[in-house]
Amino acid sequence: MKKIISKPHIFFFILIPVLLLFGYLNKESTIDINIYNSFFVIHQKSICYISAVFFGLIGLNYFSLIWAKRPPKKWLTRIHIILQSISLILLFTRNSWNWIGENEYPLELNLAPDYSNLILIISFFFFLMATLIHLANFFISLMSKSK
Repeated sequence: MKKIISKPHIFFFILIPVLLLFGYLNKESTIDINIYNSFFVIHQKSICYISAVFFGLIGLNYFSLIWAKRPPKKWLTRIHIILQSISLILLFTRNSWNWIGENEYPLELNLAPDYSNLILIISFFFFLMATLIHLANFFISLMSKSK
């Protein structure tokens, strides 16, 4: 973890081929978002490809800070990487969280509760918080006078 905190750009550059490979292997998987009576279907490969570009930009941000000899704040970097990792884990395991809560359906129907939309919302908020922390880390490190 110490190596990741000292060189976070390497972590994000490593995530790029992992996400590209994951998107290529899961071409047919979709993310179904149900909002009232509307269904939004997003291919998981699209999310992976967009995330790979996004993580490339984050890696370039961290690399530019190191190149400018303005290292990022370690505690903000740690929080950013943890929140970003939790967000990715929740996104890719959204259908595995159906054991949470009680089953409101009768046992005779043999239906499992579906919490995938809730997990997607939580994942999005973790992603949003990680992005805001990254931006704060970038600008605080850029503006700080200490090396």
